Amino acid sequence: MDQSIAIMGQAGRAMLLDCRDGAIRQVPFDDPGVVLLVADTQVKHDISDGGYGARREQCHSAARRLEVVALRDVDEARVADASRREELAGKELMRTRHVVGEIARTLSACDALTAGDYRRFGELMYASHASLRDDYEVSCEELDAIVDTAKGCPGAYGARMTGGGFGGCAIILAQANAADAVTRTVQESFRQRFGRSCPIFPTRAMAGCGRIAI
Repeated sequence: MDQSIAIMGQAGRAMLLDCRDGAIRQVPFDDPGVVLLVADTQVKHDISDGGYGARREQCHSAARRLEVVALRDVDEARVADASRREELAGKELMRTRHVVGEIARTLSACDALTAGDYRRFGELMYASHASLRDDYEVSCEELDAIVDTAKGCPGAYGARMTGGGFGGCAIILAQANAADAVTRTVQESFRQRFGRSCPIFPTRAMAGCGRIAI
């Protein structure tokens, strides 16, 4: 994913990547009235400690139980049915519920972004974070605190963790004219709770790498 966006990213566009066939869809994301804030927890994450591998195997195991190639091949109704029938339980059910739900949320988010429905997009961001926190279990206290604070900020549409989890950054979608106030509120809340700073900077969708004439 990182390599794809670094190469194929376009200015003013969010990019939807289909990891199965490599297809991409460029989604308009150039409204000057909104801004994406990146909040750095300064918690270092390490996916080499086995946590990532364990979740990957749990997803593969769940797919085998459901007799599909990948969890991409089932929908939320099938997951609910598998839970009722006890085909899936415990961690396998949790991971499956996250993956299948996240695919559905991502597609809905693209539709909301295309329509300029930032309120709906923000709701999906919050739902995504809750799933990452509860079902995929890759959040941390600092990330949760940023997202919870953002929920109470006027002008903030939504927030979620980003990246591999277990630390790193959260992103907040906010009205551009409220960005400074949201930043101050999140930083002050974070400082009071954790006793250290939380760097936050605004960002917009930019073009990927390319040749620059100098």
